[in-house]
Amino acid sequence: MPLNRYRVFAKIAETGNMRRAAQELMYTQQAISRIVKCMENDYGFSLFIRERDGVRLTPQAEKLLPTIQALMVDEDKLMAEINNIQAEEGQFKGVHVGACGSIVMSALNKTLELLNETNPEISVGVLMNANDEETIKGLKSGELDCAVMIEGCHEDMDFEPLYTDEFSAVIPADHPLADKSLVSLEELNKYSNVITPDNPYYDEIMGNHEHNTVVVDEEIMMLPFISNGDTVGIMTGSFDKSMYHNIVIKPLKEHRHRVLGVATKPGVKLTESSQTFIETLKKVVLD
Repeated sequence: MPLNRYRVFAKIAETGNMRRAAQELMYTQQAISRIVKCMENDYGFSLFIRERDGVRLTPQAEKLLPTIQALMVDEDKLMAEINNIQAEEGQFKGVHVGACGSIVMSALNKTLELLNETNPEISVGVLMNANDEETIKGLKSGELDCAVMIEGCHEDMDFEPLYTDEFSAVIPADHPLADKSLVSLEELNKYSNVITPDNPYYDEIMGNHEHNTVVVDEEIMMLPFISNGDTVGIMTGSFDKSMYHNIVIKPLKEHRHRVLGVATKPGVKLTESSQTFIETLKKVVLD
């Protein structure tokens, strides 16, 4: 969409943090930085002042903000009207997707970026941080067209496996384990851990741990604990590593993985937009 760069600007202004803006907009941090750089090159002045804990608007950008916010409101009204007309004409090109947060942070945000470049007319709505029960309910009711899920969580839905995520040890860059080529569970258990309840190493970490363990709902919630201290964790590769420069990822001696794929309701013919979304997702994860 032509106003995407202004949405990026407005989101950074709202959050005061480029990394958080990238997460909420489901962009990579490189993409956010590239958009800001292009805007600054076009305008001939800086938009943000970088600070230790985030960014703030320059005086020039402060003058632009009210007009850009008004553009966002007008664009939302325009797109709503276009969608209404398309729906009346049977031409609505929209896809509703379910996905858990850790998947949103990796394959899905890259898919949305590519889809925006190749098929900007397709509107994608994402059920953020969807759990299995919500996702299945949405697929059965028709509120969701498809979902990016973990194999084994899709009940009686059709499921097409796409790729395998290996679990790895994720460690602060200055941690004693950061220089090891392989890390064992025994070694991880000697330090403070953070973990999710559905992690396949959960019982071993909780049962043998010598220090405090923090349990969080989503993998994405583990990263602040790891990047800000001496806490270690076990995660898949389903996060944007570029957003965290002070962590290292090490293979585990005890190998485990999960299979990710697309779930759809059996017997339902996918719309052309849904098929395009799924093909774009496959291109991202398989290329």
